[in-house]
Amino acid sequence: MEVQLFKLSKQSDKKLLVDFLNETPSDKIVDTIKAKLNDLHATNDIDTVLLLRSILVGSPVEGGQESLKRRHLLLECIIEWLSIDNTDDIERSKQASSIVNLVLPEIESLPSELLYAAGLKIIEVIKQSKQVHLRLLDIFTKIWNALSAANEITELNDLFDGLINANWNIQSVVGICSAINEMELSDKQLEQCIKYMTKKLYDVDMDGVPPFIYQLLLISRKGHKKKILGGILEYFSQVANGNDDISAEGTTMLHISFAIKQDQDLGNELVKIMKNSKMNQLDIFSIATLLSVARIHRLQDTVLDLLKSSIISAFKDNEKYLQYNWITKYSISDSSKLSSTLLEIADKSASGWDQVIQSLTQLSFVLIDTVSSQGSFFASNSIRSRTSGEVSNANSNVANLAIAILARLFKYHDIVRSEILEQITSRIVTRSSSASDFIKLLEIIIREHPHTVEKYLNMLKDTLDLLSFLPLTTAERLLNAIRPISKSNQQFRDGLILVLRKSLFEK
Repeated sequence: MEVQLFKLSKQSDKKLLVDFLNETPSDKIVDTIKAKLNDLHATNDIDTVLLLRSILVGSPVEGGQESLKRRHLLLECIIEWLSIDNTDDIERSKQASSIVNLVLPEIESLPSELLYAAGLKIIEVIKQSKQVHLRLLDIFTKIWNALSAANEITELNDLFDGLINANWNIQSVVGICSAINEMELSDKQLEQCIKYMTKKLYDVDMDGVPPFIYQLLLISRKGHKKKILGGILEYFSQVANGNDDISAEGTTMLHISFAIKQDQDLGNELVKIMKNSKMNQLDIFSIATLLSVARIHRLQDTVLDLLKSSIISAFKDNEKYLQYNWITKYSISDSSKLSSTLLEIADKSASGWDQVIQSLTQLSFVLIDTVSSQGSFFASNSIRSRTSGEVSNANSNVANLAIAILARLFKYHDIVRSEILEQITSRIVTRSSSASDFIKLLEIIIREHPHTVEKYLNMLKDTLDLLSFLPLTTAERLLNAIRPISKSNQQFRDGLILVLRKSLFEK
């Protein structure tokens, strides 16, 4: 039969082809279609796509019920063929793409009742919880949108209920999510889909989470941004807690940053969520995501201000709580949680979270400068450490946290070492109120990483040239900070002695 079909399709008079198909029993046409779909090597020199096109040409839309019935039979045969799990077969996948590309433009020509029947057939495949061929989902999307254009509300509701109540195969979740993104959904349907998909996140293997979230972020353009972002943040706060999750978390942050670059409202929604949720402000993934987003210029100041105010507020609240010892017996302060969270983010930046490095560095600079400019606002409540003799209050504790973060970033990342040392020397030379904190940072860096610092000695030498112009206490602390290098590096020590002699003669 296929040879006869192919010959008739080549003739200019298509009526002969139409008449031939009208006279051929439907079951014989179905058998021919099914056999040809499984023919991956063009038996009889007849390509499968060409044969299927012949059936479509011989079944014109204006040809009445018989033609429409054949078109529907062809579509159902293709759906059934795609339902067979042979996704690893390269030849079969190529043939599937060619066939689906052929029939997609023809789907809209079918009446609503036939489209509905074909849609139900695909829903039954999804309900079987087996992996669904991606091109089958393309057909479903086309059917859905055709029914939506025809305003077939009842049929759409039935299909939607079947889709949302099915137990999606884990391997097909991303594909179904992508298909939903292409479907014309009502606001209520979209909300139900998002609720279902955020729950489905917990069933997906960690490797599959980033691509799934990428599809969720694409869907966020349609609405319900808060639900999507909230679901993502909640998922990582509950599930991701091992070293194996670092890569997935990092990739997800990149997806969120990319989505926010494309959608300004999504970025604003993320900031709102973080402002209104104290738990998110203490969560590692949530804060790291904010730091990643802070690389976007239009959000940088907003994000850094939010994090700065949250951190300083937590430390000031903690200082008040310390006045009431009974509170500390029953709860860990937010400042302690924040400190461990930020330090852990600094550690994870060395394990794949490169996108947080720059923002975390900038945040630390901002924290030190802010608390030092506030002076002794909490001086009356200051406590002097018995061991170090240093004043301990909210501001000094914030500065110490920022110093610890910068010290770790200096240890892990060559990319920020020069910037950190530049900021240190800049604060010293300009007699900034934060100079003492930056000298403390310099002291830690030199003590813990003396060999690393030697690469940047020229920056320190330039600062030493201005030693005589610095306040006495600043100069003394600076000399104490660089003492380990002056002991180990003779050239640096000789330069320092020369500077001190010049300063002495100038006096």
